[in-house]
Amino acid sequence: MTLASAAIALDENLALPLRHGPPVRRGDVPAVVGRLEKGRLLLDLRSVDPADDDALVAAIVAAARA
Repeated sequence: MTLASAAIALDENLALPLRHGPPVRRGDVPAVVGRLEKGRLLLDLRSVDPADDDALVAAIVAAARA
């Protein structure tokens, strides 16, 4: 069985900062866990509540700046 979904594809180097980088450890942003596939970090939006979109964006921006 296949479930319909959409994912955000990011550089795989963001995986560790999103999971436990300085902004996450300080509690500034939530930890984000995705899956690595073909050199990309995939964040499956099926598992993200639309009410959490702003927090996800903030976590991605913080990880990219770390």
